[in-house]
Amino acid sequence: MALTLVRFRDVCLCVAVIVACRSPAAVAVPAGTALPAPEAPVVAARSDEPAKASAAFGLPAGMAVKLFAAEPDVANPVAFTIDEQGRVFVCETFRQTRGVSDNRIHTSEWVDADLASQSVEDREAYHRRFLGDKVRDWEKHDDRVRLLVDTDADGMADAATVYADGFNGLVEGTAAGILARRGDVFLACIPSLYRLRDVDGDGRADATAAERTVLSTGYGARVAFRGHDLHGLVLGPDGRMYFTIGDRGYRVEYKNARGEPCVAHDPAGGAVFRCELDGSGFEVFATGLRNPQEIVFDDLGNLFTVDNNSDAGDKARLVHVMPGSDSGWNMAFQYLSDRGPWHREKLWHLANASQSASIVPPLAHIGAGPSGFAAYPGSGLPAHFDGRFFLADFHGGPAGSSVRSFRLRPKGASFEPYDDEQTFKNVLATDVEFGPDGAVWVSDWVQGWLGEGKGRIWRFVPSQPAPKSPGAVDVAALLAGDWGAVAAEQLASLLEHADRRLRLEAQLELARRGTMPIFEAVAADRAKPLLARVHALQGLCQIARRVDDTVRQKLLATLAGALADPDWRIRCGGGITAWGSSDTIRAMSSLSSIFSGTIAREPLSTSAVARSNVSSRRPACRLALSGPWQAKQLSERIGRMSWLKDSRAGALANATPAVTASHGDPTKAHAKTRARFEQPIRPSPREVL
Repeated sequence: MALTLVRFRDVCLCVAVIVACRSPAAVAVPAGTALPAPEAPVVAARSDEPAKASAAFGLPAGMAVKLFAAEPDVANPVAFTIDEQGRVFVCETFRQTRGVSDNRIHTSEWVDADLASQSVEDREAYHRRFLGDKVRDWEKHDDRVRLLVDTDADGMADAATVYADGFNGLVEGTAAGILARRGDVFLACIPSLYRLRDVDGDGRADATAAERTVLSTGYGARVAFRGHDLHGLVLGPDGRMYFTIGDRGYRVEYKNARGEPCVAHDPAGGAVFRCELDGSGFEVFATGLRNPQEIVFDDLGNLFTVDNNSDAGDKARLVHVMPGSDSGWNMAFQYLSDRGPWHREKLWHLANASQSASIVPPLAHIGAGPSGFAAYPGSGLPAHFDGRFFLADFHGGPAGSSVRSFRLRPKGASFEPYDDEQTFKNVLATDVEFGPDGAVWVSDWVQGWLGEGKGRIWRFVPSQPAPKSPGAVDVAALLAGDWGAVAAEQLASLLEHADRRLRLEAQLELARRGTMPIFEAVAADRAKPLLARVHALQGLCQIARRVDDTVRQKLLATLAGALADPDWRIRCGGGITAWGSSDTIRAMSSLSSIFSGTIAREPLSTSAVARSNVSSRRPACRLALSGPWQAKQLSERIGRMSWLKDSRAGALANATPAVTASHGDPTKAHAKTRARFEQPIRPSPREVL
């Protein structure tokens, strides 16, 4: 049955190519066409509704809720971020179904054109072909970024301004992802990832080259479903920015480390990406996702998301996101009444024998409308919240919606959730973040699916703040401070702090300075706290990304020691750190024996080491989740992997001339494989759900 998935994907590829070739010629954008200024959005007036709504919230014992902002200061909040100064940047949308569309409301001709689309340019062309003069109607409304500031420190916003607007072009999607850091605001809005800066100090990031920079573009090759956007911006433990897209697909042009032009292209899948903060070093990190709205790292550097269901009896899935991994989803499944292999081969189920060996199965089914996702950083809340992940579970109305929370514990080569609860009930949350003040911040859509011109930002805080212990550092003050002025000795001590944000900032600053001796000493000192050593390893690999080979070899010795450490968590952290720098791991041939020893000791650290094996990422990831490696299982899975690899090459026989020219003629070399493809697909019986 696993082969059905491979054949189905390649059939979808061939169909898309055929449809694209037969589609009418692309319609060019009229020369000199200027984007019209958007209309002023309709926003609800101030009222007592927020107070009434908060009275219905369900709160855990010892917690209270405070209103930070409400309409008309904020409306239709999709996502938000809080910078180190406590300023709140909110993505507001006013384009749902009137600029940002959904294939469910269109004709079959429209859907066929969308399935044939391979790029943003293709999508724009068929929109202009179908819409004609109505294009202007699709450009009347915009999405924007709102800036909320509490200037008098009373816990409520008293200044609300528009920080950036004008995102109303025909190809533009929902402003759905945002990250503020040290004066930069990174915005994810199809088709581009932007860096916004207020250079002239007027409180806005204007649409100029100096203040609005496109870091990468080409996201959103198709329309698919609303909400399947470019989003999920988060700063990773390696100092890079990670972000996601739903199954609207992408065709992104970029340059690799050698400066060579490259193209990342998948028009039918959701994915996780990463890049440096200046946009360089772009990578496709993981694929096969449906709509991973947000992603979260744990303290060891493991990455997780909660991916949405396809509205066909399947469930939302907690996914352990590993580099090179494929979670099995393809946008074309959405248009099959039984979702094809998604159901037939139980791809959305937990690990089972019906699944393709090429996918990484989900860890658990959790929630029903996953939206915002965050991990408690370690300070500001009662002990009940230690180690918890917070998930905004969006159901279209306050009743039934909530912010859930759960913990993770090791299971086999990965993890499993436990202690799941609805922590904050009856709030239609779209996003959840942790502020410098230690509170849980939540954006509230208020009601419905399209946006009613209302919105709130709530702060969930302890009813009785715990007294500060003598000598305790002020987390908010440190986060807002000048890290460049902090002494190296203090930075080293902050690697041991309970709050992950302080540990990470200390790591990033030491890495910026290239302070290898501190990292090496902390990483090697088994008396140091676990997480301090993990951050030291992460800092070393940050430095390794930008130094010459001579210095890099010295760093590798420290990393080799980590992979031989008696603590599995350090071995796991070391493996993840190696995975974070593919150039580094390629040079680590001396670690093969250590890898073998790690595999023999523990499946969980095996998972991390497998992630660093960049020469065979997908097999390694999948095998890592198999638990103990029995010889028979290993042989069978490798055999299946060889077939899958061969079948991809066979699919080229139906590819475009350009692809065939670049890979040679596959027809002769893979005649046997091609014959297998041409056999009729006999799907397994549909699962009774």
